[in-house]
Amino acid sequence: MSGSGTLESEEALVSSHMEQEWDTWSRNECLNSPLDEELFPSTHRKVWIKLFLKYNTPIPSSAAVERLFSTASDILRKKRSSLKSENFELFLFLKNTMPFLICSLTADLSMLVAMNWLRLQ
Repeated sequence: MSGSGTLESEEALVSSHMEQEWDTWSRNECLNSPLDEELFPSTHRKVWIKLFLKYNTPIPSSAAVERLFSTASDILRKKRSSLKSENFELFLFLKNTMPFLICSLTADLSMLVAMNWLRLQ
């Protein structure tokens, strides 16, 4: 139990450091310059680079892009031709993430049912 507490406190420490570094870095004047390793905050540099590569790497397959366009064409119909771009993006986001959300909620619900069942035993 103490091992997971140490891990959680370490994650919280890294998270708070990253927030501070982000605030400092985002106020920096060189944000429009080309990316270089030296631009990344010095504290937890490996974590920052890993996050950058994870979320700023293009999708290598065109199949995912084709799926996205197909979903977008399902949303944007004649009846929705006056849909604002913000609402269109929200619809697109929800349509693509809803299965994950339902799966997550189902897992949480089944865990709660199991915990209550064990409590009654």
